[in-house]
Amino acid sequence: MKIWFLFFITFIFLILNVTKAQIPLPPGSTAFEVSSIILTPVDDYTLTKQKIGLIGNKTYLLIAWNATYERGLEREIRVNCFLNCENPLNLTTCKEKQNCSYSGLAGYAECSILSPKYFYNQSNWITCYFYDPLIPEVNLTQAREFKVINYSLNFQIEKLTFNLGEKQTLPISLTNFGLLESDFTVNVSLVGKYPTILIFENYTQTEKVKYGQTALAYPQIVFLSDEEAIFLVQARNNQDEFKCEKDNDCSYLNQDGIKGVCWKNQCWKQTPLTIKAGKLVLNDFSIYQILILIIFTFPTFYLIQKRFK
Repeated sequence: MKIWFLFFITFIFLILNVTKAQIPLPPGSTAFEVSSIILTPVDDYTLTKQKIGLIGNKTYLLIAWNATYERGLEREIRVNCFLNCENPLNLTTCKEKQNCSYSGLAGYAECSILSPKYFYNQSNWITCYFYDPLIPEVNLTQAREFKVINYSLNFQIEKLTFNLGEKQTLPISLTNFGLLESDFTVNVSLVGKYPTILIFENYTQTEKVKYGQTALAYPQIVFLSDEEAIFLVQARNNQDEFKCEKDNDCSYLNQDGIKGVCWKNQCWKQTPLTIKAGKLVLNDFSIYQILILIIFTFPTFYLIQKRFK
């Protein structure tokens, strides 16, 4: 009985050892450890912390991250990042898309996509796939949305009533919320004919500004008569390469009542602005204002008189 018992124990021991030997271990590993990948937010063009950090222009798009293993394991990690996959969360749609890659120790790292093919009239996406080359089952897909063209148009005035005869400024501000450092073109014109209203510096090019910064334009207006007029204010981001054919193509610029319009195959923000001149008595005018009134109103009165003779 004892002999049979010893034979049974020996047989079981041999089976367990054979089974254990058939479990493959990764090369150079002494244990089979499964540890998930963690992303720690990094600096970003938006001046915030993001899991996928971006900095770029039309020449390159730099993609940064800080990917570590959950248990603090110091070993290799591999990363593939793609620009504008058909489905940002489905890697099978990323085939032949612009991409960059990294292979090295886990931690902070980055890669760059050269001459990135951005969408100017819609959102862009970056999709990054992180994985452990020793244990491919340990992986993580992270997607990030961003826009290269995004800005707001605002007017820095408290009231829309100008003094009669005075050259007054209409401050226009444009705040950049896109990836690209941008400059703007601003155009101010009258809707209709107003011979007694003058616009100075109506067509302005601003300086370049980064994300969160504001560019300013200062067109000046002079009312020579007591009236109300509608002005058309247009603004364009000069970095925008999208070519439009109709106004609906520019809907990506719509902003709280301000519409995107197509003009000469370029998209502009456009809004009407009503301004009126307040009444002033003659004593309120300076000598300069009186001269301006005489110079610009005399031809108008002359033409009217000549017409009715």
